[in-house]
Amino acid sequence: MGRADGWMPVAMGAEALAARWAEARAAAGGRGRERPLQSVVRANTRHTPRAHVGEGRAPFRGDAAQIAEDLAARAAVGVEENIPELAAGARDARELADVAAAVYEAARTAGPRDPAARAARQSSGSSTGAISS
Repeated sequence: MGRADGWMPVAMGAEALAARWAEARAAAGGRGRERPLQSVVRANTRHTPRAHVGEGRAPFRGDAAQIAEDLAARAAVGVEENIPELAAGARDARELADVAAAVYEAARTAGPRDPAARAARQSSGSSTGAISS
């Protein structure tokens, strides 16, 4: 924490991420760090053509709207940058481009879940949405 400028966690939902991020910031402050930490989070996605219905959906599994909801949930807990990995399930470059476009559009529409963050984004003129808030 003393020399690092960021944190790049993997494989956790927004609630666990929020708790661990608070711990990381507290540890950095406890070591006398004055500059804020930056969070950059990779999301290993598994896109499906249809939404996952029912209980047991893992984060970043489902259709474009569900993946965008997960990105927005991370933005709402303070993640500055999300890097969604979309290529794993794509059969070819065309499908990857289509999935990326669908997730991008859904994320821009969703934006941050937090009303204050959404208002701040709108007042600042930022249009990055949930992918990078």
